[in-house]
Amino acid sequence: MSLGRLRAVLPPPSRPNETGGGASWSEIERRIGTALPADYKAFIAVYGTGRVDDFLVILNPFTANPYIDLVDHALNDPEGLAGLRRDHPGLYRFDRYPAPGGLMPFGVTDNGDLFYWKTAGPAEGWTVVVCEARGLDCDEIALSMSDAVAALLIRTVRTRVLPPGFPTAHPAFHSG
Repeated sequence: MSLGRLRAVLPPPSRPNETGGGASWSEIERRIGTALPADYKAFIAVYGTGRVDDFLVILNPFTANPYIDLVDHALNDPEGLAGLRRDHPGLYRFDRYPAPGGLMPFGVTDNGDLFYWKTAGPAEGWTVVVCEARGLDCDEIALSMSDAVAALLIRTVRTRVLPPGFPTAHPAFHSG
């Protein structure tokens, strides 16, 4: 669960922004109510705020943009996951964090598709679930956040949820 594989596929920016600097991860984790995976914290420190291949944004607790703030997404369910579970209990199998093993968002695409951690067990063992926007289709990826993103970028993992144009032939990270 390191950032090594992802860095090899997706070179980080030379000057990342909103990396948190000296901010306290323990305060973020206290607010959310759980520890966060080390590879996620390393991602924020190395990449900061930006876009993966002009399509995927990893939520950041240090951003000034409320639409991509990890804490807001973790605590307030802006994507309506709890409503999907309530309205479609036979079709939608996932609970929302803070339910044990519930989903906590960590990324969003331009299409509104969501990347979640499945929060079962310690944070270092959390895996990824990718869910389509405005639908019930979800794919589970039994990898850490950084390994899942790397595997998607090199196409060793595929998902029904993401469009065929993602990733491009030469994925890049764009700060901003």
